[in-house]
Amino acid sequence: MTRSARVFVGFFLAGAILAGCASSPGGVPAGYDPEAIDPAIYDRANDPNDPYRAEYARFRARRERDMASPDSPRPLPRYPNRHRTSDRSWVPIESLMAFDWEAIRSEAPAAAEALTQAFRIRRAFDHPDLEILELMLGAGGVLPAHADGAPGAYVVVSGQGEIEVDGERWRVTPGTTAKLEPYSARRVVAEEGEPLRWLWIRWAPGGDQAYVDAGYYLTGANQHVQPAQADFAPGYLFWGETSTEHGPARTAARGRGAAREAASAAHAAARDASGAPLYPDVPVFGHEITRSWLSAETVKSGGFFFSKDLGSLQAVGDRMIQIARHKAIFRASRPGGDWDFNFSQSGWGARSTYVEHSHVIPEFYYVLSGPVIYGVDGERYESLPGDILFNNSYAPHLAQGIVDGLVFRSFSSTFAPNGDRSVFDRPAFLIEALPEQPASAALPDDVAFH
Repeated sequence: MTRSARVFVGFFLAGAILAGCASSPGGVPAGYDPEAIDPAIYDRANDPNDPYRAEYARFRARRERDMASPDSPRPLPRYPNRHRTSDRSWVPIESLMAFDWEAIRSEAPAAAEALTQAFRIRRAFDHPDLEILELMLGAGGVLPAHADGAPGAYVVVSGQGEIEVDGERWRVTPGTTAKLEPYSARRVVAEEGEPLRWLWIRWAPGGDQAYVDAGYYLTGANQHVQPAQADFAPGYLFWGETSTEHGPARTAARGRGAAREAASAAHAAARDASGAPLYPDVPVFGHEITRSWLSAETVKSGGFFFSKDLGSLQAVGDRMIQIARHKAIFRASRPGGDWDFNFSQSGWGARSTYVEHSHVIPEFYYVLSGPVIYGVDGERYESLPGDILFNNSYAPHLAQGIVDGLVFRSFSSTFAPNGDRSVFDRPAFLIEALPEQPASAALPDDVAFH
């Protein structure tokens, strides 16, 4: 079971004693106006009108016991909750991709300048164990072959193009993922028509699995109350109408040059020194369209920690499936079953509330639609696309839709903390001569990521 799946299916437990509760045809309990629900209802702990208050009280008590127990994972050093990337500037490529830029610019100054016009990069999140970068490549542009020493993943969020990793090439569209082992050689080409935008996520491997396996706590209130407009229509498309074509791509021409030959040799030596692949059983490429949304049936049969309770709760599970969509689309699984990083995409129906809960494993939400309200540790933030919200260990958090008809779309991802952070200090290499960039690839100075 994925940790992100646990977080999602915890919402199902909100109805743990819903059996027999009268409800209206839309799934909203009798006595509530399905279009005029006050969001404050979800903060009313021990509300005498909440039929589940005893269950939530047990979760709160267990959370307190676990936080105090020396046998439970300790809360990690606190990291800021909110990170607004739309307020951040793009930075020079050399500040985040530490190649030998002196040799590169000496060898091909015009091509180096063209690349700076066609490519944008910025760091969106910089936790000691995890880094998230936003990257953009202009239409028809080429980001030449390169490599660095940290494990990571690409996730495409808009545009179309081609990504190559260690000689394996795929045509990519929104929802494509690519695994990057330490020192995997990767190359990116954007198709003509629009820029290609993607996230590059890097993490410290070998993290502490005690955080992965630790508790989940459902601590909100009145979770059975959701507005009727939160229901998803059949056939929901997370990315909207977009190309679903993905798979092996054509071979693209490239060059070396004397300086790149030296960098290529240094890269090969670093790769050999880094040892065996960390995630040999994880496919290099994947696409969200090949994964199914979590269903009531998969929750019940998946060996979840409360699966035994679901026998009498199938109606509740069916209702929750109507207002939420969730699927895990990438996991950096180590041989033996442990994992370092799990990446999921989620949608919550318009005006719905993903009520307060917490867990020991650290997690981030990367917001893809908004405005929505995100709450953590008692604070509320109005969040927009590109915002990253971080959930520290044991930190209560929630999300609420505030716009009629707007689905709250996000990536929700967890990671095993306290891994080998030295990977972030390893050298990086540009191993292909800089190509010419077409005029269409030049990006305006004020180009936006979302």
